[in-house]
Amino acid sequence: MTNQAKQDNRFHIGIDVAKAKLDIHCLETGADWQVENNTKEIRAFARRHHKMLAQSYIAIETTGGYEHLCCEALHGRGYKVHQAHSYRVKSFIRSMGQGAKTDRLDAMMLAAYGHERKTKLRLYAPRSANQQLLKSLMLRREDLVKMQTQEKNRLAGPMAKALGASFKAILKAIANQIRLVERKIRACIKQDENLQAREKVLLQIKGIGEITSCSLLALLPELGAMDRKQAAALAGLAPYAKDSGEYRGYRSVKGGRPAVRRALFMAALSAVRHNREMKIFYTRLCANGKKPIVALTATARKLVTIANARIRDMKLS
Repeated sequence: MTNQAKQDNRFHIGIDVAKAKLDIHCLETGADWQVENNTKEIRAFARRHHKMLAQSYIAIETTGGYEHLCCEALHGRGYKVHQAHSYRVKSFIRSMGQGAKTDRLDAMMLAAYGHERKTKLRLYAPRSANQQLLKSLMLRREDLVKMQTQEKNRLAGPMAKALGASFKAILKAIANQIRLVERKIRACIKQDENLQAREKVLLQIKGIGEITSCSLLALLPELGAMDRKQAAALAGLAPYAKDSGEYRGYRSVKGGRPAVRRALFMAALSAVRHNREMKIFYTRLCANGKKPIVALTATARKLVTIANARIRDMKLS
């Protein structure tokens, strides 16, 4: 049981989020509200229903960033807020046999999800302004790198002769934008003593370079506040069994945060070449019959476990 759910809550609230509005449902009373998705209206709603919200567990849908205003406003007033994982909520709705979909029904299902699963859910933890900016910058860099790869593939493709000049012009523009974003990332970290200290610890781990450390700082801020299994799961590197009866299926990783997993895979590739401990670990797994990709995944998982422990120890010292 997580520390957020050690005591029961009298009410369970679900909030379905759209760009313009919020649909809100209370499981116990059956009451519904619609509120404009802006700070002024959310705060006004909180003032009108403070007594209820103060005794509530609130599950808010994750919708491409449009949920942040609501999470910040309600968390800021001391309410228990959970930022619900979209895939898990959808799976929960399917398990309930709910085929219809409306904003009101989604809010109702979110309230039921919070009621049933709250003992296993984490409360919303706001990021600092610098952490939020760093996350946005790292995600933008990832988008630009994907665009760069697409243009490079086009330049090597059958239309290169006819459109090569266009491809090269776009590649030049993208490279300039990547450099600009990377300068902003460095400036963001430089302005935050906590981020600087955490980065220094991460860079001491052979295999984790500047880009990987920035990815971990931006996209896995929970480092140091989890156990090793939670760290592996959030990084998308936890192996899941596929067994049934006498059948023993192939373990595979899934879920978590894909951008973090990609960054750690690149770090693992570097680690097995330059980190003696990781090279021995990887080589032993391969010698024991593990496929190279499985051994590399285990190396990436070991890296995030070490990073989590180092950040935790830094906080304790």
